[in-house]
Amino acid sequence: MPGSATWRSLRGTASAHRFETPRYLGIDELYLNRRYLCILTNLEERTLLDLLPGRQQEAVTKRLMSMTERDKIEIVSMDMWKPYRRAVQAALPQARIVVDKFHVVRMANEALEKVRKGLRKELKANQRRTLKGDRKTLLKRAHDVSDRERLIMET
Repeated sequence: MPGSATWRSLRGTASAHRFETPRYLGIDELYLNRRYLCILTNLEERTLLDLLPGRQQEAVTKRLMSMTERDKIEIVSMDMWKPYRRAVQAALPQARIVVDKFHVVRMANEALEKVRKGLRKELKANQRRTLKGDRKTLLKRAHDVSDRERLIMET
């Protein structure tokens, strides 16, 4: 992919623009054509800063180190992948690392599902039938839960 016309076009477009170092940096990855790309974004401006061919810690560290005024970066939002964390700690020691909300919500949903399944195991068959669809109800936003669903969950 780094030699492909698409890749050259993307890199050419990115290099033609001069991006200001962001206060809030996003680091994520994209799996495309059986390869990972590291995506650097300005979260405040909602703009793409760079695409890196791969997601190796060394490449990410090198790119972060090359940023002008990198001490301006206050917060880095990313997933919990350790190579990204180590790259940020090495290149941006002043920046606070936060886990992006997608991953926090996913972890909370997984924990909720584990508790829900554990509680269901303790119920009798007729009680489990009453709770049919409870997973969907638990994942709804509070204002979207009907009075009937709320009553079932509370009993």
